[in-house]
Amino acid sequence: MQSIPGLLEPEIFGFDRNEITVMDMDEYMARVIESYLQAFIAIMEQDKKAFLVSYHEGISAIVQQIAKATNLEISEDEWQLMNTRAAYHAKYPEQHFAEEKEELIPAYLNKALELYHAVDQIRKQGNA
Repeated sequence: MQSIPGLLEPEIFGFDRNEITVMDMDEYMARVIESYLQAFIAIMEQDKKAFLVSYHEGISAIVQQIAKATNLEISEDEWQLMNTRAAYHAKYPEQHFAEEKEELIPAYLNKALELYHAVDQIRKQGNA
C-alpha cells in the first residue's frame, strides 16, 4: 500500500499532498524508505528496549540474536528445522534462496542509503 502514491495519506510519511504529485514512482518509494529509516532512528533514540536486526546477517543469526536477547532456549532439533527452512526463498518456498546480485545504486536512493547506514550503526552499537 505504501508504494502507491496517495493510497495512504502522504502526511503519514511527512509529505505534502502537492509534493507527491510531482514525484515519479521510484523517487516516491525512496522517500517512503527514508521516512521509515528516520522513524527507526527516532525509535532507537527514545526506546532503549527496541532491538534492531539486519537481514544481511541471515535469518539464523537474527533468530540467535533474538533468542539471546529474550533468554529463549531453542533446541538443536528446532535449530535444524529453522536452518533447513531458511535455505529456501520466503516468497517462493519451493526455490532455494540465493542472494540477489548487487547493482549500481541510483542517485535517488542516496539519502535512504545514508539513513540505512545510520540505522545499521545504531544496531551494531545496541547489539554489542
